[in-house]
Amino acid sequence: MWRIYQPLPHLIAASAMRAGRGFGPPAATFAALYYLLLVLLPASLYLGARLMGLGPLGAGFAAVLIMSASGGGDFGRYGLSYGAFVWRGSGLFTELVALEVMLPTLGLVARSIDSGKGQTGAALGLALTSLSHTFFGYIAFVSAAVWALVASDGERPKRVVRALSIAAERFSCLPGSSYRWCWPAARSIAVDGTLLTSLIRMAPG
Repeated sequence: MWRIYQPLPHLIAASAMRAGRGFGPPAATFAALYYLLLVLLPASLYLGARLMGLGPLGAGFAAVLIMSASGGGDFGRYGLSYGAFVWRGSGLFTELVALEVMLPTLGLVARSIDSGKGQTGAALGLALTSLSHTFFGYIAFVSAAVWALVASDGERPKRVVRALSIAAERFSCLPGSSYRWCWPAARSIAVDGTLLTSLIRMAPG
């Protein structure tokens, strides 16, 4: 893994708590941010589906169904279902942020591979997805490769070149070897389920 562990969600949360110091305690601000992200998840999927070329009706159905997934046992705690994000889950904040970023990113990548336009936006989306969660970054890259390969023989080389160009631009935007520009406090966050406690301690009093 990289020198720091997916810092973008922690940076967003800490910034929100700093901005909300005059409105309530850090825990309440974090809960409000988490709720807002959860509410906006269907909109994120709708946007990604529309960018992929789905019509309003198909994208709307996909956005509604994203909250219908359910799992039992560990899948109910650590999966991508509604229960994993709320009362049955383990507070998967970084996963929620990454999913929120990845869904429109997949649409941008698909549109860029299809048309050859918008490669910078697609590359930036891939970089932000990787900064939000390492595993979701891998998912986004694999999805981009699959999208490039699923084409007629005549179009496949051109689509593969576009996908490689997006990937190369992503690494030029945010080199994977070091994220020295990221907030240094993100380095001290534990990855043992104590995200909220760490963020509260980091927020200025």
